[in-house]
Formats: sequence, structure tokens, C-alpha cells
Amino acid sequence: MTEEHTQELAELFTTKPMEEQKAFVDQYLKVMLHETDCDGNNILHLAGEFGSLEIFDYILQKDDEKQLWAALNSEGLEPLGHAIAHGKDIEILKKYES
Repeated sequence: MTEEHTQELAELFTTKPMEEQKAFVDQYLKVMLHETDCDGNNILHLAGEFGSLEIFDYILQKDDEKQLWAALNSEGLEPLGHAIAHGKDIEILKKYES
């Protein structure tokens, strides 16, 4: 994933309506499931950083084999840890632990 793609995802997750985000995710996961940015972040990491809990949850539900969930970025963080490191509410995210 290029820096440009990362910026596009950040914009998508911060400015676009949820239905547009979900439609993009559905297409993205079909062709670029294993893509990461230069920091090793996959789409779930980026949703945790830039997106809402709703889109994070939506992507997680689509991750049948939990490949995105278990992936470590270059800082050694899974998506949940990455979300917390970027200021997401720890109490809300606790539902994903286990």
C-alpha cells in the first residue's frame, strides 16, 4: 500500500459517510486483504487509527480468518493496540479483547 493509499484511507475514514466506507471496505478486502503501508499497518490498523468504532467493527466482522486482527505492524502492535495508541477509547475497545 502506498503512502497515497494510506492518505486516501485516512480521508475515507474521517470524512465519508459510513455506507461509502463500508462499500469501499467490501471492494478493498476482495483484492488487497494483505496490503500494508510502509509502517506495516493493514486496513484494520488504519481503521483503528482514523476511523470510528463502527467501521473497525465492520472490518473485523469481515475478517473471517482473523488475519487482519492478528497482524503486527512495524511497532509490534496488533490493530487493537494500534487503535489504543492513537487515542481510541480503551473502555469501548475492551469488547474486542480475548
